[in-house]
Amino acid sequence: MFIKIGSVVLIALFLTGCGGIPEDALRLTTQSLELRQMQQKEYSSITERQALVSAANVLQDIGYIIKESEPELGFILAEKDRDATDEAQLAADIFVAVLTGQSSAIDKQQKIKVSVITRKRSDNKMMIRVSFQRVVWNTHNQISRQETIKDKEVYKDFFNKLDKSIFLTKEGV
Repeated sequence: MFIKIGSVVLIALFLTGCGGIPEDALRLTTQSLELRQMQQKEYSSITERQALVSAANVLQDIGYIIKESEPELGFILAEKDRDATDEAQLAADIFVAVLTGQSSAIDKQQKIKVSVITRKRSDNKMMIRVSFQRVVWNTHNQISRQETIKDKEVYKDFFNKLDKSIFLTKEGV
């Protein structure tokens, strides 16, 4: 009995003493903060319902299909499928195929997912955060990439359209 307890205590001490969590493990990097700033915008004089309706309208206008919507949680998930063919990859593949007789896997198809989250702040302003991700499949039907889209123009374009949609929603158009 004593040996079992001693063994458990010894193993627990060994596991906790081996590493530990670095002090800055949960600290956001500069890149994380920049991405977060691109992904969110605050609005005044808007209800959560108006924010969600406006966001859903924008997503549908730019070709997304709403997959999930949880108004009570302030959440929308949408996605769309798009071609992912990259001309540079295609040219390199043709070059390699001519030289070796073998074709390599190149990007073929992608699924772009977007999530929108709304949050009412204590000062009655509505915070809207959007995040775009994509999964890319190659010509061998394997996932070649999974990534968060970090292009400032994507987020800027979304929020420009959202501004207009919120205005129209508030006006009842």
